Amino acid sequence: MEASNTIKQMLAGNKIFVPSYQRAYSWEKEQAEQFLSDLKDTQSKYYFGHFILEENGDINEIIDGQQRITTSVLFLIACQKILKTNVYNSMINGFETCNYDQPNYIKLVTNHHFQLPENATLSLNNLKTTLNYFENELNSKDVDVRKLVDKLLDAEISIHKTKGKGVAAQIFELHNSRGLKLNVIEKV
Repeated sequence: MEASNTIKQMLAGNKIFVPSYQRAYSWEKEQAEQFLSDLKDTQSKYYFGHFILEENGDINEIIDGQQRITTSVLFLIACQKILKTNVYNSMINGFETCNYDQPNYIKLVTNHHFQLPENATLSLNNLKTTLNYFENELNSKDVDVRKLVDKLLDAEISIHKTKGKGVAAQIFELHNSRGLKLNVIEKV
């Protein structure tokens, strides 16, 4: 079932879970900068891409879009702290990262300055780096945090939900590895 929604609708729905077989959270400061720059620079309605989810009861497992949705949740965590509100709690708490990072992720969400353990995964380090980057950038007096949050939550997305891993895997494969890659001129 394909639907056009917003980030807010997706996060306000069923629980979203990153299965442990997914790629770890790999976005670094460079991608967080691009994410924030896109939000700041977009004048009209923002399209945030396509997501593939596997419905499993009241849980949606992310098959494609994990980096974007995780970054969105980290952004909301930082905004909520800066705005001194709990209005985004249901969206934040409805998200779970990979089970191997989840216990430390919860500590990071509740205490942004939580000292990561020595054996922290690279993905957990990236989660903390991204969260800290957003906090630092959004604390600037030049940033209208509420406007950026509204722009993100109203961003249009497309979602394909499936009930089985087989179909979800096929969709992911078709989206990410078929066809010819664009050359530089075609990208422009």
